[in-house]
Amino acid sequence: MENFIVAVEAVLPLVVYLLLGVWLNKKKVISQDGFAEFNTLLFNVLLPILVFDNIYNADLRDIWTSNTLIYISLLYILTFLLFIYIVYVVEKDNRKRSVMLQGITRGSAVLFGLPLANNILASSQLATVSLAATLSIPFNSILPIFCFVIFMEGKASFKASLKNLITNPIMVAAIIGLLVKMLGINLPQFILNSSKGLSRASTPLSFILLGGTFRLSTSGIKDKSLWFTVIARLLLVPGVALAIAYVLGMRNADIIAVLVASAGPTAVLSYPQAVSSGGDAELANNIVVYTTLLAIITVVVLLGVLSSVSAIQL
Repeated sequence: MENFIVAVEAVLPLVVYLLLGVWLNKKKVISQDGFAEFNTLLFNVLLPILVFDNIYNADLRDIWTSNTLIYISLLYILTFLLFIYIVYVVEKDNRKRSVMLQGITRGSAVLFGLPLANNILASSQLATVSLAATLSIPFNSILPIFCFVIFMEGKASFKASLKNLITNPIMVAAIIGLLVKMLGINLPQFILNSSKGLSRASTPLSFILLGGTFRLSTSGIKDKSLWFTVIARLLLVPGVALAIAYVLGMRNADIIAVLVASAGPTAVLSYPQAVSSGGDAELANNIVVYTTLLAIITVVVLLGVLSSVSAIQL
C-alpha cells in the first residue's frame, strides 16, 4: 500500500494542474483561442527546450549501451500489427475500426508521458525518456495513416504526414541535442540556466492545457468500441509491455521510458486525423477524453506496481 501512496503523491501535482485547466476554462479566464495559442507555445518552444535540455545534461553512454529504444520501436510495430487483427475481429464497422486502431496505438508520449517522467525522475535520468518520447513522433506520424489506409480505402495523406514529421519541433530539438552532445559543444551557463527554467514550465502548462481543452460528452458512453479501446490503450498494451520489460531486466529510467511510450492516453491529434480521414468522429473524441481522464488512475496503479516489485524508486 505504501508504494501506491507514493505513486499517488507523485501524480497528484499533475491532477492539480489538470483541474486548474478545467477551472480556467469553465470560468473563461482563458478563451479557447488563448488555450490554442498556449498550446502552440508549448509544442513549438517549451517541449523542444525540455527535450534538448534533458539530452544535453545526460550521459549518453548509458543510452548507447541500452536496448530500451530498440525494444520501444518493436513495441510500436508489433502492437500495431497485432491490433489490426484484433480490431478487425471485434468490430464490423470500418469507420470505427480505423478510429479504434488509431486510439490504441497512438499515445501521448510527448504531451503526457514526458511531463509525467519529468515530475518523477531526476534530471540526470531523463535522456532515455526524452528520446523514447521523441521516438514516438515518427511512429505517430506514419502508423495512423495505415489505420485509415487499411480500413478506409486510403483516405489519408502520406505527404502531409511526412512533412509534419520532418518539421516537428521536438524531433528537430532531439537531433540538435544529440549533435551538440556528440560534438562536445559547451554552451554558455546563462543559456543552460535559461533552458532549465523554461523546461520546468512545460510540465504544469501541458496538464493545464489538457484540462482546459476537455470536451466531455456522455453521448456514446455505452459504446463497446469505446471501452474496448480505452482498456486496450491504458491497461492491456502497457501491462504487457511493462511485464516483458521487467522480465528483460529493465529498471528505473529504462522502464519509465517504456511506461511513457505505452501507458499514456490517446493523442489529441488523433481526433482531427479521424475527422479528415472519414473515421467515426464522435468515437475519436470520446477515446481522447476518456483515456485522458482515466490515464491518471491507471498510471498511478502502474507506478505502484513497478515500485512494489522494485523496478523503480519513487
